[in-house]
Amino acid sequence: MNKLLILVVEDDPPVRNLITTTLKTNDYHYLVASSGEAAILEASSHNPDIVLLDLGLPDMDGVKVIQNIRAPEAKIQTKSKLWMQAQTII
Repeated sequence: MNKLLILVVEDDPPVRNLITTTLKTNDYHYLVASSGEAAILEASSHNPDIVLLDLGLPDMDGVKVIQNIRAPEAKIQTKSKLWMQAQTII
């Protein structure tokens, strides 16, 4: 079975570990980025099916990450229009 490739973009290690542990337990393929810049690089290199994105990243706003990935000049051929955004509320 062909599993989806999920890009997890989260700068908070406990939250990132919770997400990746859940994905690993359910046998999903995933990549991890802890900053907006790293997310853009991972997306351009691996073309994920789904991006789980924290809106409050240290280097740029999550919306800016989406805009950079979707920009025509980025030449990233996203397989899916599905974007999941999360913001940690304490």
